Amino acid sequence: PDVALLPQPGLIRQLAQEGAALSIGTVSPQLREEVADHFDELMPTVSVDEQVYGVPWRVDVSSLIWYRPDVFDEWQYAVPRSVEELGELVTQMVSDGFVPWCIGIESFEATGWVGTDWIEDLVIRQQGLDFYDRWAAGEVPFDSQPIRRAFTTWDEIALSPELHFGTTRTILNTPWAEAAGPMLDPDPGCLLHRQAGVWGQELPDEFAIGEDVDLFPVPPGEAGEVDPIIVKGEFATALTSRPGVAELMSFLIDIDSGAIWAQQGGYVSPHPDFDPENYTNDFDRRLHDFIQSADAVRFDGSDTMPPSVGTGSFWEGIVQFVGTRDLDLAVAVIDSGARDPGDE
Repeated sequence: PDVALLPQPGLIRQLAQEGAALSIGTVSPQLREEVADHFDELMPTVSVDEQVYGVPWRVDVSSLIWYRPDVFDEWQYAVPRSVEELGELVTQMVSDGFVPWCIGIESFEATGWVGTDWIEDLVIRQQGLDFYDRWAAGEVPFDSQPIRRAFTTWDEIALSPELHFGTTRTILNTPWAEAAGPMLDPDPGCLLHRQAGVWGQELPDEFAIGEDVDLFPVPPGEAGEVDPIIVKGEFATALTSRPGVAELMSFLIDIDSGAIWAQQGGYVSPHPDFDPENYTNDFDRRLHDFIQSADAVRFDGSDTMPPSVGTGSFWEGIVQFVGTRDLDLAVAVIDSGARDPGDE
């Protein structure tokens, strides 16, 4: 194709290094300045040797927790203001006879990505932005204390048998889009579901967001000078310089390019100054507001990593960790994806 919409900055950088993708400046020198004016927080993820190879086109909020507001009201549960309070809430729910979490990570050949989102949210909240950036760039091994700590925290607040619906087999074999089903039952089988905004599109029509189910951003942690949001999304990357490519890329950079998509629903613009009146439903507008009110925005860490890790061994390591709770095995599996085959 002339232009590809790709969800993984790590893949975009790999294509650039292989000479298969064109930098924005190569397509059109003026595009580079337009990109810098709008997307400074996301640009490092699609840059190689100070050249930019992608334009953000669509984003989705990853750092979200869905919940049952009627149960929260009845039991006077409060939306947690920190990761520590989230752990306390989970403990209280168990004490009250509830199962806190719905979790399902099955996604065909991509099984495991749901777990990577958990680890990313914990790493950025426990270690801060600079550490997260270095880790997502592939500069920090998984077999390091900060990353091990994130896995241990996930285990403590979500993976113990009393903390999630069903068994370990349930987590491994339940498709991600169906995982929150027990939360929707009249007598809910769980009360919390950590999943990106895309899950709102999987919600049955009879359930209203903000009434039957609601959501809040994953709360901040002790790294704490910022309250971050992690986003997923797609970047437009030019693979040829044929006529029309520069014009299309320029259009995608333009702040109004997403207005038609926003009016159709299921789209959130990456533009900081995008007019929220373009959104035709409250849910898309809320996702937009979550991003705009965050102290910092970072792209999904696994999608930013080199593909052999981020969309390879990281997924596999998550499956190993959920299945065995063996952290040594999990980090060894993940770090193996970062090795140059010539080193073996």
